[in-house]
Amino acid sequence: MAFRDSRLTVAHVLPVLFMVWIIATIWTAYVFLHLCNLLQIDVPANQVDDYKLHRGLVELVISQTLMVLLCISFARAIWTNPGSVPDTAEWKPSQPMPTMRWNAKTAGSLAVQSDSAPAALKEVKSKNGERRWCKHCKQWKPDRCHHCRVCKSCILRMDHHCPWIANCVGFRNFKFFFLLVLYAGLNSAFIVCTMVESLWESMEITEMTSLTRFFMVFALTLAFIMSILLLAFMSFHAWLISHSMTTIEFCETRHKVTGSGGMVSYNFGLYKNMQNVLGSNPLFWFLPICPPDGDGLIFRSPGDKDASDIDEHLLSRLSGPGSGSCGSRDTPNKVEKKAEESPPEVTGEPAASS
Repeated sequence: MAFRDSRLTVAHVLPVLFMVWIIATIWTAYVFLHLCNLLQIDVPANQVDDYKLHRGLVELVISQTLMVLLCISFARAIWTNPGSVPDTAEWKPSQPMPTMRWNAKTAGSLAVQSDSAPAALKEVKSKNGERRWCKHCKQWKPDRCHHCRVCKSCILRMDHHCPWIANCVGFRNFKFFFLLVLYAGLNSAFIVCTMVESLWESMEITEMTSLTRFFMVFALTLAFIMSILLLAFMSFHAWLISHSMTTIEFCETRHKVTGSGGMVSYNFGLYKNMQNVLGSNPLFWFLPICPPDGDGLIFRSPGDKDASDIDEHLLSRLSGPGSGSCGSRDTPNKVEKKAEESPPEVTGEPAASS
């Protein structure tokens, strides 16, 4: 199902505008009340303090680089479709669903066993052993997919709905959301650490109007609060990435359990987990480009070790357009074991948008 863009309402736009106002306020105070002072814009050339000028140039490059990365990540997190269930026949209730298995012996290929002609991508079961069904979208739901009542769509690998970007955080834009939080937190912390000096000078040395001093204190206080909140939030999401989890999965009181009672996870180790979120090429992990490979419809588990033949139709489908933009193509992340070797998997309740 195509992503339904119902976000252009006052209630959805106001939080985004509030974030833009915070960014603009802190940036304006930092540039005009701190950097301009260090760069000594109005000071004659023969009176320029070289040490102060050098520090100003260094802080200018660092702060504005972080700001550019922040703004690009912010824009991409807002406008990138987080991923939704395709509006195709295999996800309709009339289409029979095949069994899919992970092939560990054939370089991670994927195979489908079914009497139906098209290769379907649905394989998740609900608590009662039936396929997961979205009553709102009238379609089957893949693994880790949840319906967002705000976006009015089933979001692939849904993490949560974020009002500050007026968008869901899902498979295709989680990287941009994480980089937004990362660079916003780092930039806020950098501004706080460097702007304290200008605040001290405004109180002890430099002549400054009360209004200008108030604006500096206000911006510095705002940056301090944002740095604490954002760095804590970034640390939490970094932990989720390292464990290959989403916020919804973390908040659920139970994990998916196999018939034998063992815990099933998507954790393949730190490096692979980071690839699954930040992209296959480590050189682009911390740049707001190159989202992860794949289509977000199926996710492999470390317990999937069955061997089978390659289904060229499905493999080409998963490697087709939209499955990634940079680096080598990764194989899908989740497939189901043979029915005779493992009972149907159990997923948690579809979580409501936060």
